[in-house]
Amino acid sequence: MLIALTLAVGMRHKITFGEEFVYGGGVLGAGTGAIIGAAAGKTVAGVAIGGPVGIIAGYLIGDSLRKALDGNVAKKGRGESSVEAGSKNTEVAQK
Repeated sequence: MLIALTLAVGMRHKITFGEEFVYGGGVLGAGTGAIIGAAAGKTVAGVAIGGPVGIIAGYLIGDSLRKALDGNVAKKGRGESSVEAGSKNTEVAQK
């Protein structure tokens, strides 16, 4: 049911980069919580706990990835690549 709801919301408007991770995390968290909860005899409690935990984890992962990609775009805008930046760091560390 949660997957169907997520797909319905996604079809209404274009899903942004961050929303992909939030929705995906929520679905994975709820699914994992349901499996663990079923093993413990508390399926609903597992979904209720796993869903929000997955949403938070998805948000944090998506935000971290977005910041890393933004940093790489800024480097390319200045004319340097992430490889060049890494080689400068190793030269300084070797001296």
